[in-house]
Amino acid sequence: MDNLLNEIRKRFETYEVRVIGEKDYLDVFHLHQSQPEFHALSNSEDVTLEYCIHDITMCPQDISRDRKYYLGFYKDQQLEAVVDLLVDYPERHTMWIGLLMIDSKLKGRGLGTLIVKRLIIAFRHLSFNAIQLGVIQKNIPGLHFWKSLRFTDFRYTTIPDDQAKPIDLVVMRLQI
Repeated sequence: MDNLLNEIRKRFETYEVRVIGEKDYLDVFHLHQSQPEFHALSNSEDVTLEYCIHDITMCPQDISRDRKYYLGFYKDQQLEAVVDLLVDYPERHTMWIGLLMIDSKLKGRGLGTLIVKRLIIAFRHLSFNAIQLGVIQKNIPGLHFWKSLRFTDFRYTTIPDDQAKPIDLVVMRLQI
């Protein structure tokens, strides 16, 4: 699915967009550390490098690794954001956004909105017709952010958490 990566890169001329690899793990770790509020909501307050590597490499059981893209958005050699994508999940022609995380120093400056709007254009160009994602129900700023981009509540679910309480999610969807 190199077409996906090329299509995304075309939309971000001022960023280096790359698939996160081993050499980038520390950058991702530092980005996660900048978001303690998110991790408190997701029962993962103790962010470790191992936690980040697991997040980068983990796929749902029924998904092949070649359908997962954990992308970093770099500007001037600094990681400003990551997005975790699953192609054709949970159904064909649907893109799943597993995570969008912006460096906390850049929150409120429109970077998240810019990334999502340009991803929508790239996905549409590649004939995807929907985007889905899960938002923790207690993440009020996250819910407002996605609703501001016309995502709507699709369903509600609870996911188990081995280390703490289960997490209540709002699955949101946007037809594109």
